[in-house]
Amino acid sequence: MDLASGRPVIEVEINGQGPFHMIMDTGVGGPGLMSRDVALALGLEPVRTEQIGSPLGGTPAKADVYRLANLSVGGATVDDKEIYVMTDDPLGGATGDGVIGPSLFDEGVVTLDFVNSTFEIGGPVPADAHWIPLGPSAPLLDASLDINGEAIPAHIDTGAPHVLSLPESYADTMTFEDGVKIIGHGRTIDREFDVRGATLNADVTIGDAVIPVGLVTFGPLPVANLGTGGLRGLVLTIDWPNHRYAIVGHAEPVMPQPRRIEVRRIPEEAGE
Repeated sequence: MDLASGRPVIEVEINGQGPFHMIMDTGVGGPGLMSRDVALALGLEPVRTEQIGSPLGGTPAKADVYRLANLSVGGATVDDKEIYVMTDDPLGGATGDGVIGPSLFDEGVVTLDFVNSTFEIGGPVPADAHWIPLGPSAPLLDASLDINGEAIPAHIDTGAPHVLSLPESYADTMTFEDGVKIIGHGRTIDREFDVRGATLNADVTIGDAVIPVGLVTFGPLPVANLGTGGLRGLVLTIDWPNHRYAIVGHAEPVMPQPRRIEVRRIPEEAGE
């Protein structure tokens, strides 16, 4: 699992070809996203076109749907899966070869180890972990983050390189060490927006993990996002058969370089 980009990138074989390098993104709620170049290299043709919604509720975009005979990661293979290819590329190639979610392997246990930079399917579950039940947004990972005694709804979003992103409303209700200022720019399928940031210097608690946070960002998404930067030093285990997940270890947050401080979300299925 390569973390050099600030996101977990794994090697994937599709229809026996590859490897292709795809982001393993827990923020993917529906089918993943594949680049058009990969679809062409595989000689695939779309089976249909769909309208897919923006995570911000804006204008839907068109995406072609492709059917994959199989997709393999290591020794684990899933068959007969669908994946999106955007008609245009509004994210500017930010997804590389593509983005897939761990729910592709929802018949077993999936582990993203941010200590040893490994991705494992079918491994053991941690002993004596604080298990968090999957919530109504599953397969997204619903979470409640404790910050200075305040419970903040969130998603665990490995597709984001930041440590912690909060909804814009918290910029006016929380106390920060310095002023809130523009530190980057974000983009979804239907709009671009400024990303603001501020220094919080507080601990974020989720399950067994205590994550020291410095710089936080603010964006237009409705819930907070704990990104890959905040998961460094931790192990995320998703136990799909038992509808739960755990985060264990000693957090060592890594803030991305300023040029990477951005929010890029792949589209969601229309109606979700």
